[in-house]
Amino acid sequence: MFQQINESFHKGTQQYLQQVTTALDNRRREERESVNPVMQQLEAQTKSFQAMTERLSSNIMADFEVILQKQLSSSIEGLREEIFSRLLSEVLASVQDSVQKEMGLGLEGLRQQLSEMIATSVESSTQQAPDLARTQVLVSQLLESGQLGQAFQEALTASDLNIVMYVCEQVDPESVFSQSPCPLSQPVLLSLIQQLSVDLTVNTELKHKYIEEALMSLDTTDEVTREHMPAVLEGLCKQLQSAIQEATGPMQRSLKMLQMAARSLLR
Repeated sequence: MFQQINESFHKGTQQYLQQVTTALDNRRREERESVNPVMQQLEAQTKSFQAMTERLSSNIMADFEVILQKQLSSSIEGLREEIFSRLLSEVLASVQDSVQKEMGLGLEGLRQQLSEMIATSVESSTQQAPDLARTQVLVSQLLESGQLGQAFQEALTASDLNIVMYVCEQVDPESVFSQSPCPLSQPVLLSLIQQLSVDLTVNTELKHKYIEEALMSLDTTDEVTREHMPAVLEGLCKQLQSAIQEATGPMQRSLKMLQMAARSLLR
């Protein structure tokens, strides 16, 4: 009987232990099932926190780099300006010193040159005045003796427009160019055209008459004329263009006709 009781107790104990074990297993399973979502959520939050931390760290580093770059740029710019200012001061001081020395030498040289030029000009003027006076006397004598060609040649050789105009005023153009052959040689005609065309706004009518007659007397078959005529007539056309712009009425039309005649000889 004791054996039966012992077996029954042992069997009951085993069943109880099995029930307790089963209950514990169920409880552990329930706890694991309840804990897993929490752990998953915690893990997700941990990853999110790590990502946020990395982003913040990256932003902080980027902002730090920007600030550092600005500070470095500002410092470098200030240093550059300081260096440039010092160099500029040194260069300006050196240049100023050199300029003062050069100006001193240059002014002294210029003073000497001016003195020489004034002396030369005074000497030339004192010499030129008697020469021009003698030329005018000679030209007057040639005109009185009827040597028109020689008179014009002497006046043109003097390279003084006043003497040339003096001859032109003393002699009627028709009395010169109506002669056959013309008393003025081809070089004299070219020189007369060139000198009278220097300023056509003064004594325009008289200059126009002489230039017109001189153009008609040019011999385009002459070797000297063919060589020098283009340059002389091109200069004449330029001066005529300026005079045409200032002239009015019949004189303007006459100058235009003279310009057309000169251009026709250039073709």
